[in-house]
Amino acid sequence: MGDPYKLSVREQAAVARAPRRGSGKQWWNLPAKYEAAKRIKAGMRGFAGHNDAGDAMRHAELSRRLAAEIDPLTAYLAGVSHEIDNSVPVWAQRYAPPFLREHARENWHGQAPSEGLMDLRNNAEGRWAARDGRPVDARRLQASPGGQIPDEAPYQRRIPAK
Repeated sequence: MGDPYKLSVREQAAVARAPRRGSGKQWWNLPAKYEAAKRIKAGMRGFAGHNDAGDAMRHAELSRRLAAEIDPLTAYLAGVSHEIDNSVPVWAQRYAPPFLREHARENWHGQAPSEGLMDLRNNAEGRWAARDGRPVDARRLQASPGGQIPDEAPYQRRIPAK
């Protein structure tokens, strides 16, 4: 009697034809997703600026690539955690106990909440571009904090009139 766990020739052929999923696509493999996100971010070149059209496109394109190459949830979590990390110093300067405020002002430099909201909005456009299988549309990006928000926000879907 042979090994009951040995695959038959037909089963071996089926396994060989089965599509392989990369470790970054497995929902539970967080270390692989983190490494893939770092690799994608390191490969982002040609985007310069701060609080301008280049910054908006950098946020959207990175989010689009993370959503397309890893998954949308990872793209969302990476974007939100990055903006929280950038905003903590500002909140600490405003709301920390008085004995910590001076230390926060001297040592922590962060971004204003309006900058974080702008970046989150541009990240959303990138995830939607990945979902729709299209490039990022620069007309849908917010290029400055508190600036003009495009008419068609990435989270709005136009419903055709009947």
